[in-house]
Amino acid sequence: MMRDVQGDFSEMPLEFRCLFDNAEKPLFSGCTKYTKLSDVLKLYNLKAKNRWSDKSFTGLLELLKDMFPSDNELPHSTYEAKNSDNELPHSTYEAKKLLCPFPHSTYEAKKLLCPLGMDIEKAKKLLCPLGMDIEKIHACPNPLGMDIEKIHACPNDCILYWKEYKDLHVCPKCGTSRYKRKNVDDVGEGKKGPPAKVLWYLPVIPRFKRMFSNPKEAKNLQWHAIGRKDDGKLRHPADSPQWRNIDRRWPEFGTENRNLRLGLCTDGMNPHGPKQPGNDIDVYLAPLIEDLKMLWNEGVSVYDVILVKELRHVLFVKIILVKELRHVLFVKMKLPMELRAFLPDGHPYRKKKKAFNGKPETQVARLPLSGHAVYERVKNVDVAFGKTCKTTQKTLWKKRSIFWDLPYWKYLQVRHCIDVMHVENNVCDSIIGTLLNIQGKTKDGIKARKDMHMLPIAIPDILPKQVRQAITKLCFFFNAICMKVVDVDMLDALQADVVVTLCQLEMYFPPSFFDIMVHLIVHLVREIKITGPVFMRYMYPFERYMGILKGYVRNRYRPEGSIIEGYSSEEIIEFCSDYLAGVESIGVPKPRHEGRLIGKGTIGLNYVLPPLHLRDKAHHLVLEHLSEVHPYLDQHMSMIRQQNPSKGERWVAIEHNRTFI
Repeated sequence: MMRDVQGDFSEMPLEFRCLFDNAEKPLFSGCTKYTKLSDVLKLYNLKAKNRWSDKSFTGLLELLKDMFPSDNELPHSTYEAKNSDNELPHSTYEAKKLLCPFPHSTYEAKKLLCPLGMDIEKAKKLLCPLGMDIEKIHACPNPLGMDIEKIHACPNDCILYWKEYKDLHVCPKCGTSRYKRKNVDDVGEGKKGPPAKVLWYLPVIPRFKRMFSNPKEAKNLQWHAIGRKDDGKLRHPADSPQWRNIDRRWPEFGTENRNLRLGLCTDGMNPHGPKQPGNDIDVYLAPLIEDLKMLWNEGVSVYDVILVKELRHVLFVKIILVKELRHVLFVKMKLPMELRAFLPDGHPYRKKKKAFNGKPETQVARLPLSGHAVYERVKNVDVAFGKTCKTTQKTLWKKRSIFWDLPYWKYLQVRHCIDVMHVENNVCDSIIGTLLNIQGKTKDGIKARKDMHMLPIAIPDILPKQVRQAITKLCFFFNAICMKVVDVDMLDALQADVVVTLCQLEMYFPPSFFDIMVHLIVHLVREIKITGPVFMRYMYPFERYMGILKGYVRNRYRPEGSIIEGYSSEEIIEFCSDYLAGVESIGVPKPRHEGRLIGKGTIGLNYVLPPLHLRDKAHHLVLEHLSEVHPYLDQHMSMIRQQNPSKGERWVAIEHNRTFI
């Protein structure tokens, strides 16, 4: 465990000594199956898995305490546990202290430093030779390498109180107090109190280190190099041009399989309501960017179960939601370009007027700007953060993102990937809402019809053929781009088809239907060609995990604190579970039939033999979906046509299905 924490320990820390002692101490006299640590760990694993509240878990501990032998001296305090026959903690707090024994409050630190009633100043000199402030001792790193940093922030999102601002009590930009104040007059008095706003930051470097200490995770981190099928198709981001460009530009980085390439997801919840950071999100990303720059510039030595190595990283891509485009792409959003501009020159739709906006289309879609071109435009933009700051920029670009501080950011072809899941979901909602005239969802109305340069949409119970075909083609497009294996040679044809499909939808749907979501569809194929398959950067797993994090919320007034507490507890349990047998991982579902398929069943045994023609149909269906069989299918169809030149295609297909097997 000490090796996997990857700390530089000259001697065993007190925290580890507590864990090891509790791991050897029996639960009660004569107990050989459970120790104090294993018991609490398994109980807390059960709590986290079933999302029990602290109150219910404390009730369970009290009940179990009463059930165990009573001829013992139980702990009388949540801060200290006296030696007794029954070592079961009787409160949730005590269980947490057992799993994470480092002090998390000033009172606990004083109890640790002054066990004999020693004067606090003497204790400081004796146990804090580096001059550490005892009021800040609870901010020390977690002994298991799972640190959580609480960084105070300006209520107006101007700054974080760290680095050069860490000792300030008032924001240097807007003059707002760092702490909550009842009276306005208390701002300048330098009085401390509860912080007005807090950033909870979970440092990524120690968590990356722990990934390499687990043999299974260390092996999975190299799967892209040692286990991936390389056949020229897009199966993984490692098959993409952007991955290969990174390898060519930084060969020292690319030749080490264990170097990490990260994806950043900006999806999530907004506990701050209208006070969300918005354009000031860069202020809160600063600690993460600092860690990423250190990983890239200096690297970090980690203990790999296979080899001790220097860990580096590159932020491969950032997955964004469309609602955040204004804050991420840093441009003033305008109406999207006409979809016909993406058609090739000479396409008949370019000349049509009545079916579209009454004008022929002569524009050609602009090529995307390279990273260098964008950087040249934004590098001199004056950025001022905070709700009280007004930008003075008069150009198209209103902000320079903090991601440009990363040395490699301008060399990436695609820096922000559009989230296909939300695009697909919103386009589907718009189509269904318009067709069914759902209140609040429809894109058709009196104002929309006044703007239409086409006949009003009058959809009967059965859609017209051309509308049905256009919608079906759009569904086929989303199915094609979401496949786990993408043929690069088919992407150009797929892009041409989806542009035509969107133009057809423009003929049949009102102009209000074509919002930014519909327009973004034309950019999805380009992102796949450069960064790899969509399913590797889907938002579905992130959305599911957000549901888990929201389940940790017990205090709705401080949801972020509840989430951090629940996540950190689960993180500690998962780390310790690797060293105990019989403890299941949290969040990994157990198969419903596990343990029930041993042996041979005899009750109700019944053999079912399907009819011969159904078996042949099933075999034929399987063969049609095998890429290796496709050449033989085409050859068989050609042979039937040559032997029966007078027969139609329907007869040829039936004969093929009957005689191929």
